Amino acid sequence: MKRLIPFLLAVLIVLPIAAYAQDFSLTIEDEDEYLAGKTYDLNLTIDNSGPEEWFSISLLGVPSDWMSTSTTSLKVDQGSSGTMRLILSSPKDSKPGFYSYLLTVTRPSTEAKVQRQLLVWIRQISSALVTDVELSCRQCLDSVIVSGFVDNIGTVDQELTLNVRMNDQEFTHDLGLLNVSDKISFEDTFSLADMMPDNYSIEFELKNKSGHIVFTNEEKFDLRRVKNISYVKRSSTNPFGIFVTLGATNYGNGVDTANLNSTLTKEWYTVYSGPEPSDISDNDYVWSIELNPEESTEMSYSEVYWPVIVLIIGVIIFGLISYIQLVTLSIRKRVRTRKIEKGKPISVALHIKSRMRTAESVVVKDFIPNGFKITQKFETVKPLIRKKDNGTEVVWKVGRIGKSEERILHYRITPVKDFSGKVQLPPSKIRVKYGGKPAEERSNSVVLYGKGEEPPKKILLVKVE
Repeated sequence: MKRLIPFLLAVLIVLPIAAYAQDFSLTIEDEDEYLAGKTYDLNLTIDNSGPEEWFSISLLGVPSDWMSTSTTSLKVDQGSSGTMRLILSSPKDSKPGFYSYLLTVTRPSTEAKVQRQLLVWIRQISSALVTDVELSCRQCLDSVIVSGFVDNIGTVDQELTLNVRMNDQEFTHDLGLLNVSDKISFEDTFSLADMMPDNYSIEFELKNKSGHIVFTNEEKFDLRRVKNISYVKRSSTNPFGIFVTLGATNYGNGVDTANLNSTLTKEWYTVYSGPEPSDISDNDYVWSIELNPEESTEMSYSEVYWPVIVLIIGVIIFGLISYIQLVTLSIRKRVRTRKIEKGKPISVALHIKSRMRTAESVVVKDFIPNGFKITQKFETVKPLIRKKDNGTEVVWKVGRIGKSEERILHYRITPVKDFSGKVQLPPSKIRVKYGGKPAEERSNSVVLYGKGEEPPKKILLVKVE
């Protein structure tokens, strides 16, 4: 019975405090009680018997953020009514009881006012609450400290356990027996190391002795974004060009984009070599790379002086050709006729020429494909003859060839069948040792012509007087 009288006067009891004019009145649709943690809309109607007017609406009370108006002014025609909303939203940890708000509606043209006192009864369905929660920061960086109280608002003593959780971090508080109307404080520190910038929630879960959840709530905070990218640039120049290395490390706490930039010379004698840039403005190149926290990246490019490279390549090629021409042995294969006729011998000569060095252990090999037989009469050194599945191999063990010395090896082959089209005699090989080190050279190949093919005609140039 103690609550009966105030409860009957409860939510949104309309108490006229002042009435400066009788040409408009207020009507409020109310409820008997409001549950903590829910949002309600209360309709406010202004009945205007006076002239058309924009009425101003204000609302005062504690806590000020629980009750608000959908608009601060409302236009109502003469002899008509206008309706707007009063919005009531109490948090989940609201303590039960009456809360008072003063509503004032004013006609600006005459400054006439009508005021109503709203008594709102908040009912709490939980028997215990986590109240007065405070966070050490709302825009946090390294850690966040959370503190508050556990309040027994029920009618019996309770054994309670509090779990405070954020992601995979959790603290458990065994609060023991909490008497009616008693409260106990708690404090926990959560580390934010290695966490990405984002919006996070700290969750509270209060359980009784039986393990039943009697209250849950959460508090939100933001992990602040810290940008810190460190850049490094190394460059070197030599006769071949300019060589540059760009690096970056993300020391921030979130994913960030590193913009590696450099200015190129872009002269006519340089050639760029490196990864494709993300952006080019005149001679300024930018490479954009996304980095995770503590991640590093490095990229390199070069501007090569191409005339120097061309010159060096030319010198190398000239040197190789000169070395081959002046130092090594050469071997060349020649035939007296290129037309193939069955039974008609073909004379083959291998012309060997030494350059500027003496060659030791010289061995010459040649191969005669199937369809030809070798004549057993030789005008020069007689070779070793070896039959193979796909033809005949002939080998001359020449031995030593002195500096600037020339040798000719000769043999004849005879077609044993008719050939059509072109037939190729493979290159001969010469193996040699220079100062104990082996080397090998090959001759040219020779094309013979059978039926249906004619050797190319030689062009004879004649000088006309």
